Amino acid sequence: MNDMNNFGNTPEARDIANHFHGYTDARRHEEVGPLIIVEGEGIYVTDNSGTRYIEGLAGLWSVSVGFRERRLIDAAMRQMEKLPFYHNFGHKSHGPAIDLAEQLVALAPVPMSKVFSPTRGQRQTTPC
Repeated sequence: MNDMNNFGNTPEARDIANHFHGYTDARRHEEVGPLIIVEGEGIYVTDNSGTRYIEGLAGLWSVSVGFRERRLIDAAMRQMEKLPFYHNFGHKSHGPAIDLAEQLVALAPVPMSKVFSPTRGQRQTTPC
C-alpha cells in the first residue's frame, strides 16, 4: 500500500495533504491518492500519466456536452466577459438562467410551466 510519503513532492501528495474529497473514503484516499485529470476532449479525459478514459460521470455534474467543444467555448467566453457568475436567490435572476429555463420548458416531454435551477451560480448557458 502507498501512503503520502511514497508520493514524494507530487500533485498527488499535495492533494492528499490539502484536499478533502466529497463521496470519497478519506482513509483510502490517503493510501492510493487521487486520479488527476489534466485534459478533456469530446467524451475523453486524460490523466497526468497520459492515460485516456471515457468520461461517464461528468454529465452528472456539468459537462454532458463534452470537452473542448469550440462552439461552447466561444459562448462561455462571451458570457464570461459580461457576467461570469450570479446567484438566483431572493428574486434575482440573469439572462442565461431565464433563457435556459425557457428552452427547457419548451423541450420538456410533458407539459411544464417552470423548471427548478439549484442555486449553484450562473452556468454558461448563452444560446450557441
